[in-house]
Amino acid sequence: MCPNQVIGISIAYDLTDDKVSGQVFHMIERRFVNADVKFNREGSTLAKQGWGYEEHLARRQDLDEGADRKLFRQMWDENKFEGSGSAFVVFKTKSQADAVRLKFSGLW
Repeated sequence: MCPNQVIGISIAYDLTDDKVSGQVFHMIERRFVNADVKFNREGSTLAKQGWGYEEHLARRQDLDEGADRKLFRQMWDENKFEGSGSAFVVFKTKSQADAVRLKFSGLW
């Protein structure tokens, strides 16, 4: 497997702890709001048609990426995240994924 075939790798975490999952889901929701505000601010064709989220409608804490980074780091340092035993690899093309799957058939 060549590194230039891989777009990304994602480790799946076990979020069965209600407090941890609630904090993670809130961070994700805030990132969506932040992305929508940036999308709207950039003034793309879709933003001009009303898509996206106007900045004045967002709560300040939803736009504060630093607070989420700090919270995530605190949770990480406190070992709040446990792996689920699963990870995902994203390849550039289906054929690259198929080739790796054939090569390592039976390993998963």
